[in-house]
Amino acid sequence: MTSIMVSEGADWGASREAARVLRKKRRRRDFLIFTMLGLVSAPLLIEAANRNLPLSSPVTPWLFGQIVALAILVFGSLVVWRNWRETDEMQRQLAIETWALIGLANFILHPVLTIIGAQLHKTDFEGHSWGIAILIGLTFYAIRRVRS
Repeated sequence: MTSIMVSEGADWGASREAARVLRKKRRRRDFLIFTMLGLVSAPLLIEAANRNLPLSSPVTPWLFGQIVALAILVFGSLVVWRNWRETDEMQRQLAIETWALIGLANFILHPVLTIIGAQLHKTDFEGHSWGIAILIGLTFYAIRRVRS
């Protein structure tokens, strides 16, 4: 009787893992389909709104840019949230440390580049601080991933 119980209960982990993998694949497929439909239908919906709504002027390029930026922000947030839920604590710790390093690097670089830009008579020199900080963070992330 014990051997039957053990053999019946031995597959619960494998079936649970298979169900989790199946759910993950289904979610990725649904997310990809939803994204593609959104990307394809957004210009069509905007064009239909421009033709059919009684507005004094159609959607301006500035407003279209704001709508696209908002859509990218929402899409990116959903991707980050979904990935965050599926990572373990070590990957989360590495992500937190990477973002902290990017913030610290920008915190230090912005005033330094502002001073350097003032000395070189360039007014937008400090605008590069985010790019440099992200490169520092990506380098840190890559080194930590390779070492672990």
